Amino acid sequence: MQYLLSIQIKINNLGSLGQISEFLSDIGQDFNYLSCTLLLRNNLLANKALGKQSKPLQNCLSGNFDAVWAQLPSANVPQWVILSGVAYLACAFNQGAAVILIEPKQLLTAEQKQATALFWQLLASPLSECVQRVLVGDESPFTQAEIACIQWTADCKTPKEISLLLTMSEQEVHDHIQHSLQKTGVSHISQLIGFCRQWGLLAY
Repeated sequence: MQYLLSIQIKINNLGSLGQISEFLSDIGQDFNYLSCTLLLRNNLLANKALGKQSKPLQNCLSGNFDAVWAQLPSANVPQWVILSGVAYLACAFNQGAAVILIEPKQLLTAEQKQATALFWQLLASPLSECVQRVLVGDESPFTQAEIACIQWTADCKTPKEISLLLTMSEQEVHDHIQHSLQKTGVSHISQLIGFCRQWGLLAY
């Protein structure tokens, strides 16, 4: 329990995606994992993998992040996924906006699998809050104007109404929304709003 509390304190003090990546690499070393990776889906960082990855996982993820999400259930239940013939324990959180992938060096017993899944489930909430804090802060994928346009769009305002509220042209509103869609890699405004809500980038 003391170890878990110390880990949560470390997470609370992380202030950048680089620090999150280092933290996960350290955890991977502590537990002797081949891989301990946090996958962030659909953001400016273009499907970012943070932490420690084995060479096979690096090769696999460079081709297709969606292969991970395709194997996950709708509920955030830890389960094994197969990528290029290798089994990884996947723990999804934040409505599927992020996934932790664990690759142990040796086969785990049923009890070890359960303990590993429970450990990461306990860390899912503080890790999720940490990523939100980083994305809303200095490493936010959006400018303030883009967030304002997305927020007002989420409030069912038209581009014309938003242009009056933000004192900009209608074309500028369209441009901000288009840039935001490109940054997240989604094709529809509802997906963009969903992404921003998942990561706490909107007021509500």
